[in-house]
Amino acid sequence: MKQAVLLGIGCNVQPMTQIPKILNVLVVRFNQVWLSRLVMTKPVGVKNAADFCNGVLYFYSDLSEQALNEWCKQSEQQVGRAPQDCKSRQVADLDLLWCGPSNQRLDPAALITESYYQQPARDVLTFVDRLAVNTTTLVSQSVDILRVSGPNGEVLGDKPTTIEKQILPSKINGF
Repeated sequence: MKQAVLLGIGCNVQPMTQIPKILNVLVVRFNQVWLSRLVMTKPVGVKNAADFCNGVLYFYSDLSEQALNEWCKQSEQQVGRAPQDCKSRQVADLDLLWCGPSNQRLDPAALITESYYQQPARDVLTFVDRLAVNTTTLVSQSVDILRVSGPNGEVLGDKPTTIEKQILPSKINGF
């Protein structure tokens, strides 16, 4: 049985190159994903690190929570994360934020402790109509947006969007 998934993605090493690789791996595996805006955030709890590009995806999966976590770790390595990478250097970071029933409405503030995922989660949950009615209000703040080329050549990052698998087999292994 498929469940809904909220997944945070982040990168602070060549995000213009790495974020499309991360998105491609996700689309190839899950066929259709909904992506929030891609926001640039200051590092949290890490010194001497470049700013991060963060986003949140919503999609459906038949994997268990444990299998999803394992898949995320393997995918991070597939797109270039090395086991010795420190927290200040993140080539690819995939964080399972929530998985559960697809009809459930969610409050990001109640689910997600990482401040840098709050607004992107709100964006994507609003986009897929799964934001809880009595959601905690966030303080409005301006954010810098990163625009990147998506797996199908489209421009992504400036607004929530749907990404569907339309990739030729020859492009899958070469990202």
